[in-house]
Amino acid sequence: MITVALDEQGDFENLNNKLNSEPVFIGGVLYDDCGDSNDFDTEKRRLQSYLRNVCSDAGGVYPKDLHFASEGGTNNSHIVKEVKTVFGNTIKEFLEEGTWRNYDLGFAPRRGKYYIFASLRGENGKAELLAKSVSEAVREDFASNLYLHMAEDVVERMLFHNPIANAYEDKIRGFVDHSEGIIRNIAESSLRECGCPVNQDDSVADGRFTYMYT
Repeated sequence: MITVALDEQGDFENLNNKLNSEPVFIGGVLYDDCGDSNDFDTEKRRLQSYLRNVCSDAGGVYPKDLHFASEGGTNNSHIVKEVKTVFGNTIKEFLEEGTWRNYDLGFAPRRGKYYIFASLRGENGKAELLAKSVSEAVREDFASNLYLHMAEDVVERMLFHNPIANAYEDKIRGFVDHSEGIIRNIAESSLRECGCPVNQDDSVADGRFTYMYT
């Protein structure tokens, strides 16, 4: 099974007028358990154990001190800063070896692999989503869709344009082909039920068809 997790940095909706003055990006971490569901469950526990060690080493509490929080006039910013320092010093070892400061975390050896990607916002965003001809419901500068569009981009690149993850290419292709067949059948059935004529474009290669209202 393939697991994709995303996190972000930046003022996506420009609430603090920092959209064009500070970095805006979405990071993606993909974990491929190589078809071993037990490895996936073990990796979740291994990751939790690693993060507990990070927080403890920084003098914090897991999971509260992984992120900034303010309560009763006080905040944990000093602890979070130290947690980030410890994390930065140890994450490479964890991703490569699955260990904490050269100590085994007490789980079965990892079989899966991590892949990391990031999508950066360009200075002008995606030009095709800023054009006046684009619906306002889609435009990045009107409907606060910047985060959604960037998240879609990073997942698409990780799954379908990933030069280093050929091991799961066949699994993804099989899923997509299966999904296309289901969508094709639903589309044709739905159009006929509402009394709309259906044009089937037989010129499309590889047995794929395009359906449209006429």
